[in-house]
Amino acid sequence: MAFLWSSKKSKEETVPEAEIRERTQRLQRDIQHLEDTIYGVALFFEGLSLLHAGQTAVIETYQKQFRNVIETDRDTLKQARELLQAVEQDPTQAARLRQFSIVPCKGHSNPAEMERRAQVLVDTYNRVFPERPRSREFAEEEAFRLTEEAVRAFAALK
Repeated sequence: MAFLWSSKKSKEETVPEAEIRERTQRLQRDIQHLEDTIYGVALFFEGLSLLHAGQTAVIETYQKQFRNVIETDRDTLKQARELLQAVEQDPTQAARLRQFSIVPCKGHSNPAEMERRAQVLVDTYNRVFPERPRSREFAEEEAFRLTEEAVRAFAALK
């Protein structure tokens, strides 16, 4: 007989080791995808800034929207990394992996479309600038080149 205040864990709370490994690997892939998506959203904003150069009010509106999306995704990224660390340190925390999910671009009005655009931009960036560190700022010519190549990639998708 198990009492509600018992310190024993029920069999339902025990997560098999294979499932822990699979869910951990999936979360690591989701983290990488979210990192790429965050960068893609930043690239999208960069392109919009070029497109609307000189239109300060328009750029500020986009900046607020994309800043919120990026901040929300960074918070999710932080939570995901903390969960991985918690499970690594204490495997009894593995049941939390079942409840955790990553939804990129959560704060955007059309998250699936924004995620798709971000992915196209990151794929284009990786193809056009394979050795370029993401931390380096764009020269105007680089930004235009990336934007032009991404437009071609978007057109090819349709």
